[in-house]
Amino acid sequence: MIPIIEEDEALKSTDYDLLILNSRAPHLYRNRTDVKFLRYEYMGPVCSQELYSQHANLEALLTLPRLHSTLDHHDWKTWLASIGHSDGKRARNTTFFTLDLALSACLSGQGVTVTDLLLILPELEHGYLVSPNNIQIEPSEWQYFCHCRSSSQIVEEIQEWIEQEALKEIEVLKDLSNKFGWVLKSD
Repeated sequence: MIPIIEEDEALKSTDYDLLILNSRAPHLYRNRTDVKFLRYEYMGPVCSQELYSQHANLEALLTLPRLHSTLDHHDWKTWLASIGHSDGKRARNTTFFTLDLALSACLSGQGVTVTDLLLILPELEHGYLVSPNNIQIEPSEWQYFCHCRSSSQIVEEIQEWIEQEALKEIEVLKDLSNKFGWVLKSD
């Protein structure tokens, strides 16, 4: 069984001043005045620089082991469907219990993973992780939101800072997309 954090229950809690949540049900939050949209997840495949140097195109990368951070392999399935790819043969899959473990395996050259590229911008900028040139980067169903429970000045300043940082990260992703010819889809 996979534990799931119920976002609505978290919003009812009184144990926080500011909450960042990730939801696949954005309609629950988009029209709320106390919740601000931060960003989409932007999904794409990545691998280590070493693996990419040996398999420098998407078709070659798709033959490598696929690393997953969820049991349902949702990220891979969704991304492959978005590019119209159907596997002719079965891929080797390795599932980890957390995203950081899947990314660590990816960094060490054990395979390819599909992840939110905004979470790994430094690794992409420094070339530790590589995404193939000219690929499609898709916004996922998951979206990040920020809920401010209190109205203190410091909490509002932190919320503004978080919003500004999210915008900066999206600009960095756009720059990387231009550099590598990625097709950055927007919602």
